[in-house]
Amino acid sequence: MSLWRLSKLFIIVLAVLAVLAFVQVTLANQTLKSSIGPTSESEKALLWEDATKSFEIGNYNDAIRLFERLIHRYPSSPNHLKAHFYLGQAYLKTNNPTNALTPLKYFCEATGKTELGIQGKLLLSEAYLEVKKFHEAYLAAQEIIQLHKKHAFPSEFWMLALIHKAQAQTKLNHDYDATLTLEQARTELQENQSLLKGKAAWVELQLKVKKCEKLGNYHFTKLNESQTRSQIERRGTCLLESLILYLGVLQANEKKLALLSTAQMTASFQNYSKICMHPPLPAVLPTGKHTKKQINQYQKELIEVLTQDCKLQQEKARQLLTSLKDQIPPTMKAHIEDVIKKVGS
Repeated sequence: MSLWRLSKLFIIVLAVLAVLAFVQVTLANQTLKSSIGPTSESEKALLWEDATKSFEIGNYNDAIRLFERLIHRYPSSPNHLKAHFYLGQAYLKTNNPTNALTPLKYFCEATGKTELGIQGKLLLSEAYLEVKKFHEAYLAAQEIIQLHKKHAFPSEFWMLALIHKAQAQTKLNHDYDATLTLEQARTELQENQSLLKGKAAWVELQLKVKKCEKLGNYHFTKLNESQTRSQIERRGTCLLESLILYLGVLQANEKKLALLSTAQMTASFQNYSKICMHPPLPAVLPTGKHTKKQINQYQKELIEVLTQDCKLQQEKARQLLTSLKDQIPPTMKAHIEDVIKKVGS
């Protein structure tokens, strides 16, 4: 093929590519226009109305979509700031705390030390707890507590901040400090504040279970038979006591708290069952010389005794849980029944 023909073919190819590129850009612009479109006062008002309505009736995914659209398309809207507040809450309601951080930070920075700002800071502290940023959660809660000393904010804000602080301290293994913080909150809790009482009971339950699970760490200490039996009994008794706190959580009638506390109690009793079924043997055997056969027999008998001790504690737990069912809202009874099934399993 001659050079002239090659040049002509090259020019034709370039022309075709240019046409294709133009078509692509045109289609992209049309798509962009159809997805974004021109802004309008009527759409701005409608977005806010539909978003808040979806939020109020619990359609949080729809609310998220609408609030996001309002924020991005109408930054000059008088509801732009409130949209961030609602958006952060909606993300928390749908178990997306990571996505809640950005709108809540924006809201807190814009509202500062006002009452609205404190509400936003409480939600931000909650989001930090959910994403396991416990130090940040502690700092956010502590800031609210300090502000409460200077401003006449509702006492509920202060109490919730104390509960968030105690939760952060618990996760940071500052258990003694967490206990003191909870005691401070309990001095102000009223009988009708069931949700706050439930949140406080949830933190206290976690602290109690941590104490229970320290009992029975036999590999740290040499124990004789009676000491080993005592440790297993004490751990079982400790878990029985924790069930009263579990009741306090369920009485709040809040789904997330119920799920968290039920998972905690189920795991704690399952761990107890493992110790019951496979108890560590005492490091100190009865005095005197024994044959290998005698030692094996001694171990077998000890396991049988310890297993019976554990079963007795588990039966007490089932009876207590059954008696507690009448003291909680009907919607919470399934959670107790779930724990009853798994005690001793």
